[in-house]
Amino acid sequence: MIFNQEGNLGINELFPTEKLVVNGKMLLNNGNTNSIFINNNNASDPSNKAIETIAIGSNIFKNPLTIDVSSNIVIGNNSLSNIDNNLSTCNNLVFGHNSLFDSTSSNSNIVIGNDAFKSYST
Repeated sequence: MIFNQEGNLGINELFPTEKLVVNGKMLLNNGNTNSIFINNNNASDPSNKAIETIAIGSNIFKNPLTIDVSSNIVIGNNSLSNIDNNLSTCNNLVFGHNSLFDSTSSNSNIVIGNDAFKSYST
């Protein structure tokens, strides 16, 4: 267990980058955003745009974010990945691999199934 000078705690992680890093795969309470990311390749969300979001799966919010992606529940690898950085993507409930992948302005959707709403645009 490592507790560094930035106040980050790492369990089985030598250089924790978040308040709690467990085996390098689990991050809880991403700053003040009330978000939970589990096994996410871009979990740290340095711009803190994923507010009140739960994301389970790799490559969710893969590209650097400059838009509002708050209040999403996302389960599935590559879901909400490669989203258009000019339009908001909020209030979605997404279940399935590649769901809402390469999408633009996806707000208030319930998306279920692999490749569902892939390359979707409103």
